[in-house]
Amino acid sequence: MIGPLLVLAGLGAIGVGCWKLRPTYHVYRGDTDDVVTIERATGPVELEGTASVVDETVAAPLTKRDCLAYEYEVEEYQSSGKNSSWNTVETGSDAVRFRLEDETASVQVDPGGATLALTTATTVEVDGGEPEPDPIKEFLETESD
Repeated sequence: MIGPLLVLAGLGAIGVGCWKLRPTYHVYRGDTDDVVTIERATGPVELEGTASVVDETVAAPLTKRDCLAYEYEVEEYQSSGKNSSWNTVETGSDAVRFRLEDETASVQVDPGGATLALTTATTVEVDGGEPEPDPIKEFLETESD
């Protein structure tokens, strides 16, 4: 009696996993949609185009650059005896509404609740004993634990 229940539970878990991977499959398949086609889309869409400001921008906390979306990860090099590793001590992200335009049309995007996967990265390394750049120092004083 327990065996068939475990098989059903396993099949259910596989089904839920496949269902949750649909958006990932769509993105990694590499097909992008035109803005004009999203009106009749029933699932996730991947758009490519030029983003522009709708109302405002947001300042990235570590660089103070104005942007439409950012995500950051702060890592600290920690060592103990013979062991050492980089450990994530802080992460965060934010985004504001923006307009995306391609060759077919434009659409306003509200990224609230979206999972960001940004490809442009800026890395700032600060060696121990070296003073932090001002934006990072301010971040550590006001934002970070």
